[in-house]
Amino acid sequence: MSIWKKNAAMIYHTCLKICHDRELAKDLQQDIFIKLFTHVHIFKDFENKESWIFYVCRNHCLDYVRKQKNRPEHHLKEAVKDYLIEGDNLRKERAIDLKLEQAFSILNLVDRMILELYFIGGLSIIDISNLLGLSKPSISTRMKTALKKVNLFLNEPE
Repeated sequence: MSIWKKNAAMIYHTCLKICHDRELAKDLQQDIFIKLFTHVHIFKDFENKESWIFYVCRNHCLDYVRKQKNRPEHHLKEAVKDYLIEGDNLRKERAIDLKLEQAFSILNLVDRMILELYFIGGLSIIDISNLLGLSKPSISTRMKTALKKVNLFLNEPE
């Protein structure tokens, strides 16, 4: 089965979850496949190709979103009064995002991948099990343990 047929749906859905725009998700999907095909020599060295493709996809989409937020016209489109009203909420959301990033940084790579594949990638435990080559009970246990660690970190007094 070709790389396209095997991964097109997962890449599209990941892009759509991140950017919330169908046309943009299709464009990002094409960009990602161009990136994959131009770096196919790296791709061949990985045992778990699907997880590598997911990370390339996720990182490409997040980079795109970050670049868009830094463009001057993006800031001009925001209504100033809405920004002032939501200023406190935005600060709280940014603080939560930063805290979540810190919480995820305490996890090992596999546990972080499992949570990201499940919550961001929208994959089922069965799909993650097949992707990572681990049993379903192992995935469930690792997920529960990782979520407990994140929860403990988030609830620590500062």
